[in-house]
Amino acid sequence: MERMGHALITAASDRVDFTVVAAEGGDSLPSGVRTIHVSLPSAPAFARIAWFFVRSRRIVRRERHNVDIVHACGALTPEPVDLATVHLCHAAVDKSARRHEVGWRRANAAIARRLGLGIERRQYRRGRVGELVAVSPVVNAQLAQHYSDIPRRVIANGVDASAFSSVERPANESGMLRVIMVTGDFALKGVDLAIAAICQAPHASLTVVGDGPISHYERVLHDKNVADRVRFTGFAATRGLGNWDVRLLDERGKVRAEQLGVQTRRQIASSTPLAGALVRTPAGTPTFRPILPQDAALQPAAARLMPSIFPDNPVV
Repeated sequence: MERMGHALITAASDRVDFTVVAAEGGDSLPSGVRTIHVSLPSAPAFARIAWFFVRSRRIVRRERHNVDIVHACGALTPEPVDLATVHLCHAAVDKSARRHEVGWRRANAAIARRLGLGIERRQYRRGRVGELVAVSPVVNAQLAQHYSDIPRRVIANGVDASAFSSVERPANESGMLRVIMVTGDFALKGVDLAIAAICQAPHASLTVVGDGPISHYERVLHDKNVADRVRFTGFAATRGLGNWDVRLLDERGKVRAEQLGVQTRRQIASSTPLAGALVRTPAGTPTFRPILPQDAALQPAAARLMPSIFPDNPVV
């Protein structure tokens, strides 16, 4: 959901003025996009939902007079909105679906789902949302069942098909339906429900990308005899691919200081050229001129390394 919104905002930022209210991801948007950061607790999931719901009221109420359209990704704010893109209809989640989490994880998932459903029922009413945009026909059918009095439309995957064409499968593609699920919270995002769906679809496979109680779910897979069709990859960046070996060289190429296995706060590509200099200026870190304004991932950037890495605190 967040990646999709980021891509669309980046693509249209030269034609549309955006003000983005979000807890994360704002620093990677194009420079012309105005962002308002909302600080949230790192965990648990239900606290993040509730905190954003409360904090966003004042911000949206203040900013709505300066914009033409107020859009929300789901039911996130108590303020009325013109459009809401719906990726998950909480009211349609099968209450009888077996939960595989235990202890605190199970409680966290139950509270988050109940809170999400309560907020959804409050917001998806006339006077609080002008139109619901479903990201698939399935979600649209669920909205029609639970919120039939609200105008709806379907934009597949949240992307306008007239601007973004789908990729056709090769003619020799196997009949197996391959599903990829990316999540950092197995309980909140319903990995248990995804496994239950795979059990009912013998011609489908599931790949879950993200960190979570993988060993627990693997035991569930063996119990249900679907271990050959479901696999967990974890997040590769947390297992070494995102690590950097940082070395400070003098003019003769001699290593003067180094720190190995450093992880950046913001993921950057491997083999990225780095230019270093020991600068000391009251103006702070320099700002570079954009190279390709439409591609945020390719912009030059400056970052001041922590003194714990290099006492001279260089800029790279």
